[in-house]
Amino acid sequence: MTKLQLLAKLPAGDANGLLPHADEFIDDPGKLRLAVAVLKRKRRTDDDDDLDVTAVVRIVRIEIVARKDDVEALQRIMLRANEDATGQPVLPYETEKAIQDVFRDFVAEPAKDDDE
Repeated sequence: MTKLQLLAKLPAGDANGLLPHADEFIDDPGKLRLAVAVLKRKRRTDDDDDLDVTAVVRIVRIEIVARKDDVEALQRIMLRANEDATGQPVLPYETEKAIQDVFRDFVAEPAKDDDE
């Protein structure tokens, strides 16, 4: 069986795009952030007893993505990548965008009490 492990160590220097955002992680620990990473296999291990093969992957470079249009583009890329990986289709981009636009502009009316 093939397994995959990600090294917890972040790259040094400018390749660690998380570092400039350290205070954000401290101040708002529950917030999700979108990042783009470049990965490379560091090593491979073979277990002779159960024949497992494990690829150990390291982060070569990582950057936070915060610009709204970049986030939207990466959302589409992630959906497409998931479609490629799982074989589960997603909507065509134009249809997906039209639906998002409808919901973006939708403002729910507050519920009215029966007593009014």
